[in-house]
Formats: sequence, structure tokens, C-alpha cells
Amino acid sequence: SAVCAVPTPFATMAEPGMTACVVGGAGLMGRLIGADLALAGYSVVLADRAGGALSAVKGDLIMTLVALAQDGFLSEGDVQAAVDRLRTSSDLPAACADADFIVEVVPDDLSIKETVLQTVSAHARPNAIIATNTLSFSIDFLADFVHGPQRFIGLRFLHPVLFIGVIEATTHPGTSDDAIAAVTRLAGALRKKISVCQSKNQRTYLLGLEDVRRMRQERLAQIHSQTAVPDAYLFYADGDVTQARNMRARDLAAAPLPTGDNHRRCPLCYAAQQSMRVQPCQHAVCSACACSISAEGYCFVCKQAAAGTESIV
Repeated sequence: SAVCAVPTPFATMAEPGMTACVVGGAGLMGRLIGADLALAGYSVVLADRAGGALSAVKGDLIMTLVALAQDGFLSEGDVQAAVDRLRTSSDLPAACADADFIVEVVPDDLSIKETVLQTVSAHARPNAIIATNTLSFSIDFLADFVHGPQRFIGLRFLHPVLFIGVIEATTHPGTSDDAIAAVTRLAGALRKKISVCQSKNQRTYLLGLEDVRRMRQERLAQIHSQTAVPDAYLFYADGDVTQARNMRARDLAAAPLPTGDNHRRCPLCYAAQQSMRVQPCQHAVCSACACSISAEGYCFVCKQAAAGTESIV
């Protein structure tokens, strides 16, 4: 049962004219971007060449949504509606044919990027927006792989996607004003703030690595803290939701610290199963959050010094 019943921040706000989305790549980031879009009311196809493994991918994503509902972040209705809007496909060209918005989240391997972007742009409608979540390659360079590059833009989602209320857009010289306006409206539908910068033929981000690290750590720590944080670190910059998040934080602070029971999802990001324990406090987190904890030197759950992490056997 939920620890705290709070109003869901995931309002159905998909904008008219952009309702069908495709996420190319069903890894951790891809599936969470898909969940974010589905929770906002979009019809979403998770496309991946994994084929038979896609059923397991959707099952894992459902577990994330159910865990969020169990802990009071979503209602059962929110979960069911999002699941109903999500489907999977191993046929990327067919999935793109009717899409309004396509974002590729495949590994940052240049040959894979080239193949996916060429395939997507060859089969998508001429007015479909095409985005990449790359962190490694220049948007200017990747635009050469896209048929109709005026609709191409970089969109940098931050982990954990469902908890960070910021998206960073990166343009290339040929990105149209219509494409920028479309992703700005998309960010609004997701209730996320968006920053737009120009690539200038290099990997250029308004948020540096330290900014991203600080934002992520503060946002994750807030889940188990009595202290409110700025709106930029909340799900959405919404007064009612801010109050609900702070209520949720106070309830968590008063409750016993989580040690890995219930749904066994990571209590910080909910994106993956608990697989590591922080030493010496023994809080269980996923491998991605464990890496961040090791880098920062303190547990984001209890804020005690962390001597390291160990695998859960």
C-alpha cells in the first residue's frame, strides 16, 4: 500500500498534433523516456531490434510504474493508462511511419547511430520531429545522417528521467524554428523545463557535468529528505505538486529507512532492481545510483559517509 497518497504529477497533457511517439532503443534510458511520454498522455512505441526480449523490457517497465504507485507517486489508474499507451516493436521502419515524434536512444556507437538515423528519417513522415539523446557526438555531425535535417535536434534527458524536471535541447545550424517550437511544447507536456543551445560543431551543453551531477544528487537526496529543493529538481515546477513532494519527503523522513523490501526497485530512481548495498549503512540501490554514491562519497538515502558499495548476493 502507498506510504503517502499524493496527487499524481503525471497529468495527461499530450498536445494536439503530436500524439504518436517512437523511442528507438529500449535500454534503461529509452524505456524511461517511453514511460515519461506515456504518463503524459502520448501513444508510445518502444522499438528495438531485441525482438523477443521486448516483452521482458515492457514487463520491467511495468514493475517500475507499479513500484511508483506502491510508494504513492502514481495511482493505479495512472499506471494502467500508461501501460495501455505503451507497446513494443522490433520493426523500427513500420513504427516510424505514423509517428509525430521519434527519439533515438541507442548506444553511442557511430555506426549504430548512422544506421538508426538513416532508417528513421527514411521511413518517417516529412514533418515528423527526429531527436537524438546522444552525449558523445556533435549534433552537427549526426545531422548528416538525417533525411530532412531541418527537423533534427538533440534532446538530452537526464537520469533518472521520471524525477528530473529538465531537458536540454541542442540544435545544429539547420534545425528549424518549427522543430525547436515542437520540442518546447513537448517539454511543456512533460512538465519539464527546457534549455536550448546551439551545437557549434562540438558537444556543447548549457549544463556541464558538475551541474548535472549536482542536480541529480540533490533531486535524488530530496526523496528522503525533510528539506524542500528548488522546483528545477522536482518532477515538475507546479505548486501543488511541490507541496505533495514535500509531504512525501516528510513522510519518508519519519518512516524507517528503506533497506530493500517491498518491490525491490531502487528507492532513489525506481528505474532498476536493487543490486548493490551501500557500506556501512546497508541501504540497497541499483548499480547506476551505486556508481554515483561511490563518486560522491555519501549515501543519498541517509546522507551518511559511504565507504563503498557491495553486490547483493
